[in-house]
Amino acid sequence: MAIIDTLPAVDVSVQLNNSFRCADEYPDPNPYRRERYLGGVERVARNYVESQEGTEFCIHVNVKDEPSIDPWVYNEHGLLFFLYIDGIFMGKRFCQNKDFNRGDWQFTFSSRKQPNEDRSSLVESRFKFQSIVTVDGEPTHGDFRRARDLGIIEVKVKLGKASAMTNRRRRKNLERDFREPAVDSFLIPEEALKGRPIYHGTSFTAPERLPGGPPRYNSLKTATGALLATYTFKYRSKEALKIEEIIPRTPSPEPMPQRRSVRFDELNTVPRFEDLHQYEIERLARERLRQLRDEKLQTPSLKKRTYDDYCDLTQNDEQPVRPYKIIKMRSGHEAIDLTGGY
Repeated sequence: MAIIDTLPAVDVSVQLNNSFRCADEYPDPNPYRRERYLGGVERVARNYVESQEGTEFCIHVNVKDEPSIDPWVYNEHGLLFFLYIDGIFMGKRFCQNKDFNRGDWQFTFSSRKQPNEDRSSLVESRFKFQSIVTVDGEPTHGDFRRARDLGIIEVKVKLGKASAMTNRRRRKNLERDFREPAVDSFLIPEEALKGRPIYHGTSFTAPERLPGGPPRYNSLKTATGALLATYTFKYRSKEALKIEEIIPRTPSPEPMPQRRSVRFDELNTVPRFEDLHQYEIERLARERLRQLRDEKLQTPSLKKRTYDDYCDLTQNDEQPVRPYKIIKMRSGHEAIDLTGGY
């Protein structure tokens, strides 16, 4: 929400209908046209907000009953809030002392009300962000003026004073000239934009008829005084906010460091794991698994040998020596028969 330090009792915010909070605000660093304010004290809040295609929105105003506004809000004196969107007047509201409820005065600008074609009743069209469609053709002076204020929501706060009630036999706002709102579309000559990154404008939802009700005979008339404060919101798409450097651009992904080509046939070359490509890691893993499988298949089933297989400590060394057979050769010599056939 936008709050001016020298006017802390008033805050103005843009709210998207698809969210339960105020739109994010970003300070506007650009220069702007100066205006004359009450007492020569400039009271300005200037911010950017992000717009979303096809989203309805509203402008919420809240005034707190604080001593800081006592010089301007008392008796029949109060504050007049004027709303302009894309340079077009959308409505006004008068805040006076008797309208405060539990310490606050609140109002929400969410639509534009105007008479229908035959001026028999009022119709209401809600505000909506719409993508701009540029058309060819020579822009008129009105197109340039419209493009100048395009993408801007502005709330001006002026001093007001309630005067006598007027007695008119009419319905509210039926004295306005009829102007068909642009429903779900926003057309403008491309040349009128002058290359500015503005991709959204404000269109309206389809008109809905409001209950007519009894005619209003009495209408409060207000006198407008000096300009007290201005709240400006430049609405842009997210891409436009990046182009205008209001929000940082999405950083480009950092390039992956080039991996050194590894040759396994080089002598005394042991590559680091970090230098291996993914396909090389997978290949080495497959080779190792194959090697382990082959080793398992080729290994014979061996009996586990113990020390007893080499030295039987239970053997009895005192057993009698096996007898051997002595034979007598023809030469008369004696010999031992090793054939074992005995």
